[in-house]
Amino acid sequence: MIKGELPSFESIYFRSSLIKQAVVGSFVRNLKRYPLFTTSLVVAIIAVHLMVFALEESIWNGALQGPFPDMRTKSLLVFGARFTPAISAGEPWRLVSCIFLHGDMMHLGLNMVALFGLGRICEAVYGPARLSWLLLVSGVAGSTLSMYGGTPLSVGASGSVFGLLGAGVVFGIRYRSHLEGPL
Repeated sequence: MIKGELPSFESIYFRSSLIKQAVVGSFVRNLKRYPLFTTSLVVAIIAVHLMVFALEESIWNGALQGPFPDMRTKSLLVFGARFTPAISAGEPWRLVSCIFLHGDMMHLGLNMVALFGLGRICEAVYGPARLSWLLLVSGVAGSTLSMYGGTPLSVGASGSVFGLLGAGVVFGIRYRSHLEGPL
């Protein structure tokens, strides 16, 4: 190609096709049954939940007398739930910490199934470093949007899960002609 001359349509298409084949090939090679980062993250979040539950039992049962129907809410506030008045008072770290807390075992279980299923695909596509940034940014975005949506208190990794879902959909649409059958 002479300097100043535009590349042909065929060369642009061929280059684009080679890039797509390389991306899809990398995805297929990296898709593992139990990817290290995703599996470690799920285990860590479950460990955090169990730790909060154990501390909750020892703190509230030993320190307070009588039935407290909102004991779980108090515990989540202590451990970093996203609470709008606390964030407004200067505790922005709650936007991150709430991603790792969950309301109950059902909430934890559903989020971890979704996180593992979508996380293993996104880890194969984007790699562990990009996956961690994707989880953090989408989780904080979800926390921030729920705060401005009028919910005063929230916990959970749903923002991160929806971020992974969006990233997976983008990959699927972009490379749909190169992917084989269902994942």
